[in-house]
Amino acid sequence: ACGSEQSKPPPRGTPITAQAPQVREVMTVERSVGVITSPELPLVKAEATGRVTELLVDAGSEVKVGQVLARLDDEVQDLSLDSAQAGLNRAQVQRNNADKTLSRLVDLQKTGAVSQGALDDARAAAQAAAAQVNEANALLSQARWGKRMTAIVSPIAGVVQQRRVAVGDLVRIGDPVIEIAAASALRAVLPFPETFLGRVQVGQSVKLTLPDRPEQVIDGQIDELRPIVGRDNRAIEAIVAFANPGGWKPGGSILGEVVMEVRSEALTVPIEALVIRPAGQVVYVLNGKTVSASKVTVGVRTASFAEITEGLSAQQQVAVKGAGFLTDGALVAVREGQPETKDGKG
Repeated sequence: ACGSEQSKPPPRGTPITAQAPQVREVMTVERSVGVITSPELPLVKAEATGRVTELLVDAGSEVKVGQVLARLDDEVQDLSLDSAQAGLNRAQVQRNNADKTLSRLVDLQKTGAVSQGALDDARAAAQAAAAQVNEANALLSQARWGKRMTAIVSPIAGVVQQRRVAVGDLVRIGDPVIEIAAASALRAVLPFPETFLGRVQVGQSVKLTLPDRPEQVIDGQIDELRPIVGRDNRAIEAIVAFANPGGWKPGGSILGEVVMEVRSEALTVPIEALVIRPAGQVVYVLNGKTVSASKVTVGVRTASFAEITEGLSAQQQVAVKGAGFLTDGALVAVREGQPETKDGKG
């Protein structure tokens, strides 16, 4: 073997998988973290005067129509109720006596023992006594209403936003007690900086999610744009109305993705195919047994794919798995890879 040349093994290429770019629909979105509000924010006010003896709800509590929210001291109302009941009893006794007197005089008038004038006076007294009973009944109903008003109830189904009083506070008729937000119809308020003026528009599609429920997505659209008030401030808020799917509460944070543009035939590659090099973002295009680096311009980027707007054609194939180990002109060994699915997952 002395002096003989040993045969060298052929160079081995870097193992990769390769595939052609996929054409799909992509959306350009802008994200904003906003807050959930309610278009209905009734401020429940006291309809009686008294000290707060009970508060039965707190901020964040879900309430139903007619549910008692708070109770006031009802001692004064109880006294008014007793007084009204006594007044009614007295009026009823007087009416009964007036009716009996009228009945006797009617019988006597038949015998001529009573003048017509006396009979007319008795009849008027009986009518006045009946009117006093009606008045006493009205006062009793008013006292009962006052007693009911010491229980402050919710006019709508919703979520308590704020308590304005504490136990022991003296409230008067008209004083605000509790603020409630309707839970059925909600709004997302999404802030955007002034650089988005003219880009964010009414009618654009929006996808809404909660930070702790990313899997639950609500599709909506911008219903209103309004400026954020401030000195030298041209920022805007996008308002999106939506129906509560259940469990979404006013006051909570919400994530909004506004669809700015939809491209139905965008060229995309798996995110693994995109590599960062000193020259910028590149993909490695397959040329037989070697690859060449192609600098590309990236549009929409997701966790599974990237949109290529420049630097690649639909007829070319790019390295996917193993692309991060390549250099321009590198020798490769293509192995059979799993084709990318519609959702961009290999």
